[in-house]
Amino acid sequence: MAKLFLKFEATVLKEVTLSQGVVTIGRLPDNLVQVDNPAVSGHHAKIYWDTDHYVLEDNESTNGTYVNNRRITRVALNDGDQVLVGKHTVVFKDAWHEDAPEEKTVTTAPPMQRMDATMMLDTRKAKEMMARAQAIAAGTHSAAAATPAAGAAPGAPTPAPAAPAKERIGTLTVMSGKTDQRQYVLAGKLNVIGKSDMASIRLKGWFAPKVAAVINRRDNKYFIAASEKNIKVKINEGVISGQHQLADGDLVDYVATGTPPGSGDAEWDARVAEHKQRRPAHWRTVETLALAEVLAAPGPAPVLVDCLTTWLARVMDDCGAWDGTDGTAAALAGRTGEVLEAWRHTRRQVIAVSNEIGSGVVPGTASGRRFRDELGQLNARIAADSDEVWLCTAGIARRLR
Repeated sequence: MAKLFLKFEATVLKEVTLSQGVVTIGRLPDNLVQVDNPAVSGHHAKIYWDTDHYVLEDNESTNGTYVNNRRITRVALNDGDQVLVGKHTVVFKDAWHEDAPEEKTVTTAPPMQRMDATMMLDTRKAKEMMARAQAIAAGTHSAAAATPAAGAAPGAPTPAPAAPAKERIGTLTVMSGKTDQRQYVLAGKLNVIGKSDMASIRLKGWFAPKVAAVINRRDNKYFIAASEKNIKVKINEGVISGQHQLADGDLVDYVATGTPPGSGDAEWDARVAEHKQRRPAHWRTVETLALAEVLAAPGPAPVLVDCLTTWLARVMDDCGAWDGTDGTAAALAGRTGEVLEAWRHTRRQVIAVSNEIGSGVVPGTASGRRFRDELGQLNARIAADSDEVWLCTAGIARRLR
């Protein structure tokens, strides 16, 4: 069993038993290993299981993470490695045994002369350690509960200790998406969401990250946070930042740009009806060409645009741009420009679907070639201002950027 020991100089401040989850290290209190020091970044580094070993990864911290005095970005941990984070050391012990004599000090109060130094760096932990040390020194450790309160009459009954708060165990129900099961009991203190074999909530699919998010349980409360800066986690349709406390019942706008049903094309209407049935129940369908307005509108809900190809075709209809009549090109450029500007500045997470039609046979008509050119330019400009670009061919997705 592997363990971590957080130390300041010779004093062990905390001991953490590693599982196959993610252990975060940083200055903020939402980290499993908190290091309360200004030199430590809020979410400084993380340790996680990868196939058959533990990996330490720096989270682009300001002052860096060092293993055995060497700065690292990502490294496999070995037994006895010493990780320097600010002024603290995290010792990694693999195949740790309860009878290891060198670690017996973790249950022993540290010498009082160390308290001041520790308190400067980790106030909360220092106070706890000092209280234990003072109690042991006075010989009253664990006896206070049996001692009558000051001023109480002799023989008066000792007040019963307060009953511990009833432990609450949460459950997570999957409303949509591919996972290995539909409901999970969050009984552990650390629950990992991702595609990795170590994840307790296993995601499936091409785009699923190995570790997407982590749910921590503390004081009968649950907190969720993204595993990396470039992964966005949404609660009630809003993107969260850092740790977010989960609440009971903690629901995507689907923008359909194709021709609405009822246009007289029965086959098309049937396609639309079938597509609506496949959408998750918590998706809200918005049938509109006002894509720029949707992107500019405030709201936490993520947006799925399906698709830019049908949007452009209908906008070219509106502008009469198929035949290149004078003035239509400017009108079309104005409509696409509005969408591109809204795309650059939207504060919502948006996924836009489009088609790549420029890699096949050159269209045989002027209008077909014009549409191919316009869509190619729109795709390229949207991609230039996107965080990620994916190409799906024959059911296989590849990330282009």
